[in-house]
Amino acid sequence: MLYDLSSAKDAFNYPNLDNVNDTDIYIYQFKDILNRQDSFIYVNYGSHYLKQFDEKNLSLRPLAFETFRFSYHPFGGRPINITFDRSEIVVKLEEAGQLEPIYNESKLDSLEIIKFKFLERNFFRSREFFNERRLKFYDSMENKYPELKSIKYYKKLLDKSIDYDSLKFKYTTKRIPLTGSQYASLIDSLKKSNFDNIPWKIEYPESVADGGGYSFEANTKTKFKYFVCYGLPIDTLPMTNFCRYLLKVAKVDKDIRL
Repeated sequence: MLYDLSSAKDAFNYPNLDNVNDTDIYIYQFKDILNRQDSFIYVNYGSHYLKQFDEKNLSLRPLAFETFRFSYHPFGGRPINITFDRSEIVVKLEEAGQLEPIYNESKLDSLEIIKFKFLERNFFRSREFFNERRLKFYDSMENKYPELKSIKYYKKLLDKSIDYDSLKFKYTTKRIPLTGSQYASLIDSLKKSNFDNIPWKIEYPESVADGGGYSFEANTKTKFKYFVCYGLPIDTLPMTNFCRYLLKVAKVDKDIRL
């Protein structure tokens, strides 16, 4: 049974990767869609998430079998990552530590700290908002250190400053074999959720935000699709019913409430 996303909304082709460094870009297809700041947030936190949970980047190329991933970090609760294909469900649940990155500037040398602070303050700001004095300083720094123009250099400093010793993140892993009928039931439930026709992101305006959020990815033979929702009552989404069914099949529905 192959999941066909050829006509699905916001389903992306896989990239032609000429630069092996690009494999660090979480949701690769967003790099030319989002603005610079939003793209950086996805790249930075996304790559950290994949590393902490020892997960593959599903957006880069089709895997041997179509693969799906559900990610959820409930407020005040334990992050969970569920991946499944036709043969098994793999459940990874936080056991200890912290998933979100902790940055420690002392891991940088003195010059890197200066550059890091400069990038924090200025990288995503427009030049038009600088006064003459600040603009002069900004240009002098970039002329002296051309690497300050590079988003990859900024991420390099962020990665170097992550304090993994303080995070102490650990997770448990549970593998559950799937029968053909169980996998077919999951796919049928996913199709009924309107997954194919929803946009890649649904969010409420901040003024009415009242709820949680989760993400779901589909790696199929010809297309990749990503969906995220946050800041809204997720009960309003048929997709949530599928995710609850997945939690039940994964035998964690008593521990993880969606």
